Amino acid sequence: MVSPSSPPLLEQYYWLSQIALAAIAIASGIIATFAVRVAFAQTRSTKLFELLKYTQDENFRRARRVVIREIGPMQDVEWWLDDHFEDAASTVCAMYDILGRLIKFDGYNKVGQFFVCNWADSIIRTHQILSRFVEARRSAGGNDSLGYEWLYQRALKFQPPVGPTWPPMKAPCN
Repeated sequence: MVSPSSPPLLEQYYWLSQIALAAIAIASGIIATFAVRVAFAQTRSTKLFELLKYTQDENFRRARRVVIREIGPMQDVEWWLDDHFEDAASTVCAMYDILGRLIKFDGYNKVGQFFVCNWADSIIRTHQILSRFVEARRSAGGNDSLGYEWLYQRALKFQPPVGPTWPPMKAPCN
């Protein structure tokens, strides 16, 4: 028996349904927030993987090897007059320039820091070897390699100068 002061049964069901609806809405919001976080993490992982493939391209690796092993010892000559050396230097400059521009465009986030930190040795070493080449290109009206320069400046933060030995001791990547 319902007391005269208690609300009618239909009104009680109404309020219960409103509370259940609010709980479902809150749960849906939590699930949607979780789904968005998962989507962002997946996007970051995809970017990381694609940039990893880019930096491990066989032509890029071969060009870096030529720059470090063959061009590095020839700093006092205009080695870029040789097509083989010029091609390797151009490849390294272009690939690091594009990588730097992509990272800068996307925002210097964890993905960008991962690449700058873990490729700091290569970025710094090749930039030091190719600095005269880049300057010659820039003064002749060629590619300015500003992305490569930006990448180099960031890499220096992970690679403090430690003398003439190679490879230098790495600063920790945080």
